[in-house]
Amino acid sequence: KKIKLLILEIIKSFQPKNTFAEDMKRLFEIAKRGRELKLHFGSDKRVLKGWINIDITPYDNSGEYAFPDQPEFRGAREDYFQIDFREGPLPVPDNSVELVFHEDFIEHLTQKETILFLAETYRVLKPGGIHRINTPELLSSLNRHCDFKKGILGVNKEEWERFGHHQVLTRNFLEELAKSVGYREVIFNGRNKSISKDIPEEFRPGDDRADEEQIFCDLVK
Repeated sequence: KKIKLLILEIIKSFQPKNTFAEDMKRLFEIAKRGRELKLHFGSDKRVLKGWINIDITPYDNSGEYAFPDQPEFRGAREDYFQIDFREGPLPVPDNSVELVFHEDFIEHLTQKETILFLAETYRVLKPGGIHRINTPELLSSLNRHCDFKKGILGVNKEEWERFGHHQVLTRNFLEELAKSVGYREVIFNGRNKSISKDIPEEFRPGDDRADEEQIFCDLVK
């Protein structure tokens, strides 16, 4: 009886707005079967075959731009899961995920959401698992676009206002956050230079910024 009451309390507190309940159930069933799990967050139209591609909008299969020369890597609806991690824990056991991967995703989270995200990915990753982060770097952006001698008029606000970023990270801040959460190692490298051979070819950044203005990083649990 106590367990039933606890489950009811959890259900009442979980009020999804972006999450599609059927996709939560489907991911739970997949995870329960013990299949190798690789999570791709913020996938948008770049749905990777064989991955758990997670985003908060309904599935859209018009993803030609994301696979210009690699149609064999293009996933389908069964690879896509409309889930918002901010609305509750992922239906995935502790220490069960091989890889976490995302490009130009984490900068769209607030500071609180970033910490929630790092904590949840840390929970689900296996010991030794890799969390691959590919995100804009704040200091490079400021150095390139701002003239601070002009005060407020010299601050280029496009990083936030044009691109919809909430929190743009620096390498030092990211490393501090990751290690505070529990990740044992933080490795900065470059595009397509992850220590995991299973990370797909990286699509970002595009023409809007150079590689040296981007953080490419592997967090190791």
